[in-house]
Amino acid sequence: MYHGGMDTLITTLLAAIPYLADKAAAPLVKDAYDKVKLVIKDRFGRDHQVNKALQDWEANPNSPGRQMVLQEMVDQTSLALDAEIVRLVGELGRALQQVGPAAPVNQVQGETVNIINATTVNNPVMAKTVTIHHGHG
Repeated sequence: MYHGGMDTLITTLLAAIPYLADKAAAPLVKDAYDKVKLVIKDRFGRDHQVNKALQDWEANPNSPGRQMVLQEMVDQTSLALDAEIVRLVGELGRALQQVGPAAPVNQVQGETVNIINATTVNNPVMAKTVTIHHGHG
């Protein structure tokens, strides 16, 4: 569950990516993700760098470079400290827990990686901190 912080915000957004291509597969996740994006767009304007960074990262979420740019924008804009963003990312995290694991992820990288209800075989997870949760909590 999302409790705030830049790394957790990025990790939660990353976890939603596999669900975004097929809205019918997990409309709860897609809707929660879209709410986060809408608030970010409303807060900073459609043309702000944070929105560009998010769009670029969505196009290639496994790119360490794009993830670093997004992390930099999240830090510069203090998104992880915004009460409404924290609330909405928390809703996204709960939606992810409700729908269960997504399609396999080829590679996950980050400062902190939280894995909830996932199975990985020959797929590396690289981070300073890796937390694996089995079940709903």
